[in-house]
Amino acid sequence: MNLILAMLLGHALGDFYFQTNDMVSKKKESIVKHVLIYTIIIVLIYWFMTKSKNVVVLGIIVLISHFTIDNLNVYVSKKMDNLQQVKLLTFLLDQVLHISILIIYIAMFDYLTVSEVHVNNFLLFAVIISYLIMPSSILIDKVLYMVNKDKSVKKFELDEGTVIGILERMLILAMGVSGSINGIGFLIAAKTMVRYGQFDDKEKDTNFRSKYLIGTLLSVLLGFVLYLTFVWIKSN
Repeated sequence: MNLILAMLLGHALGDFYFQTNDMVSKKKESIVKHVLIYTIIIVLIYWFMTKSKNVVVLGIIVLISHFTIDNLNVYVSKKMDNLQQVKLLTFLLDQVLHISILIIYIAMFDYLTVSEVHVNNFLLFAVIISYLIMPSSILIDKVLYMVNKDKSVKKFELDEGTVIGILERMLILAMGVSGSINGIGFLIAAKTMVRYGQFDDKEKDTNFRSKYLIGTLLSVLLGFVLYLTFVWIKSN
């Protein structure tokens, strides 16, 4: 299990934290650079965890598969540039495929590590926090971009709303771990009171109500899902 967690952490680092906005906006030109960085991160983490010669095979598989999947993603996104639903779907499919390849590889070549009883708590927390911050924020941004009529948000930005969402999910995780999950209702109420004045501020954003509701509900959902994932891994 620890190896799977390490690979999930490596995926988050390679596909999100080490991929800048500039690399995303110029995906076609920077795809080789991104794939190399991603592969190096995965290979280094795998080698650190296993010291296995299979790291060469993994490196080749990750390099080829990631390059192929990302190129297909770029091609589909370019062909259907005006369909935001397709972009969201390709983003989700892209993530599922990358993670599935890593897990399938481990199941085939390192199946004994999957049955490990002891789970490294620090590694587990690192994985949950890594997905709670940037991947969750980008997913929410993509959903809001899809429903946003003015379609003005194209790049991921660590703005006020994003930071609030990150803190919101962290608090949900903290409440769940400490056994105070009922505090989520208070958290949403407090957030709504702070933002209440913006609901009727039409000069700021005519779609603020819908974006606030969708963003908040999705943020809470992701926070809760990550908390349940943490509990499930800890109990198995």
